[in-house]
Amino acid sequence: VLSPIPANMATVSKAKLCDQTTKDLIFGYLKATHTQLPQIVKYLSMAYYNTAEYFKNYRRDCFKVSNNGTVITNIKSISYTRNQIFGHQRIPSISNKVYTWRLKMKAQYCFFGITSEPESEQNTKTAFGAHINSFPHSHPYYLIHSMGRTYHKGVSQRKKCTKTLFVSIDTLDLILDPSQGKLSCIINGNKKKEFIAFDNIITGENINYTLTIMMPAVRGDAISLENFNVK
Repeated sequence: VLSPIPANMATVSKAKLCDQTTKDLIFGYLKATHTQLPQIVKYLSMAYYNTAEYFKNYRRDCFKVSNNGTVITNIKSISYTRNQIFGHQRIPSISNKVYTWRLKMKAQYCFFGITSEPESEQNTKTAFGAHINSFPHSHPYYLIHSMGRTYHKGVSQRKKCTKTLFVSIDTLDLILDPSQGKLSCIINGNKKKEFIAFDNIITGENINYTLTIMMPAVRGDAISLENFNVK
């Protein structure tokens, strides 16, 4: 069943920008299952596929994913300084939309946030959240530690946040509002205690952000991506 995506030329134009591998995958599946479909339906199917979010890049020797890439589980004890997980979506920093990831946590003391590293430069084996000054990066990134500390390009600071805000996390909404330059989070659905981690996100035409997470070295810990919403 197709998602109710408006059948307009902007949607089709965006779908046509998909990489060739994605086009081959979607068109090949549609050809195998539906012999005759209008071209517009094919592109709308591609647009729907391309708005999905999942855990895309991670250490295969340390994690496994399930449920179409939306659940990631630690299968090997490893320091969080030696792993990094990346999402699929590339969020334009010049945007009037608000992007929200809802994460269900079965892990404590995580780093989570966004990075503008191109996919070709994403390193799943070297985290830049821990020992932050040892890992200079040329691309903007913004991280929140589950104890309330924030990190951005070598600068660590304690925000106005008590540690108890991040104790017993069940669900976490990570919210990116590029037009306001804001990255914030809501713990366990308590909107009255929204934690604004950053209000000066760097933006630019060539800057796109990706979800990034670092998990602790506890086998069996897991994070579920329950929802990705764009408003």
